[in-house]
Amino acid sequence: MISHFLNNIQSIENKKHLNMKRIVLFAFFLVQLAVTNAQKWTNCGDLEMKQISVGSDGTAWAVTTGDLSYKWNGVKWECMSSNDFVAYIACGSESNTWGLTPDGQILKWNSQKWTNNNVPELVKDLKISGNGIVWGLRLGDGQAMRWNATKWAEKNPGNIFKIISLAKDGNPWAIDTKGTLWRWVANKWESVGSGFKDISAGSTTLVWAVNIAGETLKWENNSFTKITPTEKIATIVTVMTESGTTPKPATWAIAESGQVWTIASTNWSKTVAGDTKTKIFIGGDGSVWSIDQNNISYRIDAK
Repeated sequence: MISHFLNNIQSIENKKHLNMKRIVLFAFFLVQLAVTNAQKWTNCGDLEMKQISVGSDGTAWAVTTGDLSYKWNGVKWECMSSNDFVAYIACGSESNTWGLTPDGQILKWNSQKWTNNNVPELVKDLKISGNGIVWGLRLGDGQAMRWNATKWAEKNPGNIFKIISLAKDGNPWAIDTKGTLWRWVANKWESVGSGFKDISAGSTTLVWAVNIAGETLKWENNSFTKITPTEKIATIVTVMTESGTTPKPATWAIAESGQVWTIASTNWSKTVAGDTKTKIFIGGDGSVWSIDQNNISYRIDAK
C-alpha cells in the first residue's frame, strides 16, 4: 500500500512537471508570436544615405552621402540622376517632389529629370504639405518663405529660423535660433513659447515638440502637455497617416542614446531594446523609414 501511495505521489509530481513544461513552452510560443508580429526594420541596401523624404502617398526618395538622388521602386533604391547633385529632397507626393542643390538652388522633379526653378533665393530647408503647399528657409538669414507658384514670398517676424515643419494643411511651425517656437495662424506668426529644440507638425491637431531638456510635449487645447518617455529625446517625427479609411497619427522619436521610441495613445515604448537609429522619417501611408549610425537605410512597410 505504501508503495502504491508513493507511486501516486510520483505520478502527480510528473504531471505537475509536465504541466509546467507546457506552460513554459506556451509562454515561449507567445513571445515568439509577439516578436513575429512586431514591427521590424527591413534593410534597404548598402547605399549610404543622409536623408529620406516620404510623400503623403508613400512615395519615398533618398539622398546619399555623396549627394545623389534615389527613389524607392518597391524593391530597392533606384538612382534617378547621376549627373545632378542633390543635397536635400522634399517629397509631397509622386507628382510633387522638390530638391536642393548643395549650394541651395531649388530643383523640381518633372517625372524624368531634375529641373532648375531659376529663382534668385537660395534655400537651406524645404517642406511640402500633403495638399502641395511649399515653405522654405532662406540660406543665410533664415527667412521663412512661402512659394506662390512663381516666386517666394517672405513671411517672417524678423527672427532667424533654424527648423520648420509643415502640417498636412500647409500651416507651418518653426523654431528660431534662440529656441523660441512659432506657429503660423491667421496669416501671421504667433509665439508659442521658448526653450525648444525640435518640432513636428502632422496636422492642425497633431503637433509634437521637444524642449531643450529632452522632454516631449504634445499640443492639446491650445497648449503643450508633457508626455515623455523615460530617457531624453533628441528628435521627433509625427504624421497623420492616410492609410485605411480613418486617418491615424504616427509618432516616433529618437533618444539622445539613439534608442527608437514610438507612442500609442499616451504610452511611449521602445520599438526594440537596443534598436538605435539617427534619423526617422514617416510617410503619409504609414510607412516608417530610418537611417542608422552607418548611414544605412531601413523601412517598416505600411500596415
